[in-house]
Amino acid sequence: MAQISAVVLVVMTTLTQQQGTGEEIAPQNMNLTQAQEMFKQTYKELDLNHDLLVDLREFMEPYLKHDHDNNMAVTLAEFLQQAPAEENQEILTSDFRFHDQNHDDVISVPEMQSQFSNIDTDENKEITEAEFIAYGTKLFTEKSHPSFQQPPVGK
Repeated sequence: MAQISAVVLVVMTTLTQQQGTGEEIAPQNMNLTQAQEMFKQTYKELDLNHDLLVDLREFMEPYLKHDHDNNMAVTLAEFLQQAPAEENQEILTSDFRFHDQNHDDVISVPEMQSQFSNIDTDENKEITEAEFIAYGTKLFTEKSHPSFQQPPVGK
């Protein structure tokens, strides 16, 4: 299964406000409607220029904001700096490894481009909201992303 954007990764690994109720719901406890609302919100956050499309530059921005040495790649160490509390490390490491396609502890531009291409199903070099939600829905229904999987008993 291919990967999804870092923005979704971050949103899915934090408690998410259920729309309208103020109740917090962990991603693994969401129903499909709640997950799709989360994907819609994430898409809006990715669409930096508000043109209702996400291009490769916009898609890569959430990754590259963690690229502290400006080498166009994000290491696991850089990625973990976004939420340094010890309780976040396991979740973030799991998510990072999900996105690190070749398992070298680096999310590179080619990996970001590959992820983008997997979501851009019509191959027009732009991700529509419908493409993004369809992709996220597939991750949710197949429990392909670690954030949608139930934690082991005792955690």
